[in-house]
Amino acid sequence: MIIILLRSILAFVVGIIVTVAVIAGIEFINIALHPIPNGLRIDDQLGMRAWMTTLPASAFATLLAAYVVGSFVGGGVSALIAGCCRIIHAGLIGGLVVLAAVFNFREFPGMHPNWLMIATYALPVPVSLIAGWLVATNQAAPKLER
Repeated sequence: MIIILLRSILAFVVGIIVTVAVIAGIEFINIALHPIPNGLRIDDQLGMRAWMTTLPASAFATLLAAYVVGSFVGGGVSALIAGCCRIIHAGLIGGLVVLAAVFNFREFPGMHPNWLMIATYALPVPVSLIAGWLVATNQAAPKLER
């Protein structure tokens, strides 16, 4: 029983790490395509808002893609590592992405378009659940020995 619990914790932790890595990687590409102007500090709310209004919709679509792809890959990895309850592990990763997005949008109020916020709240959990389902249907259930 302790092995199952440890494997579950490992699945969650590795899933989070993979999710963060994927999201960060895509966001780094996005920042390379749309660099922050020299001298603009992230804690300058007015400057950030002014800069973000100049960004094309593709920059925000790339951010949404980062959240969705990160949820899918991280959820899939978590489900793959988990010995049981694979879909639940994947869904937890998607839920964590939504929670992080809520904090991100609250930290920078009024800077993100409404369509991005709605899609970010709606997509990561179902996408991570799909990843978990794909893994669960392609993996044999572990045999528990007594």
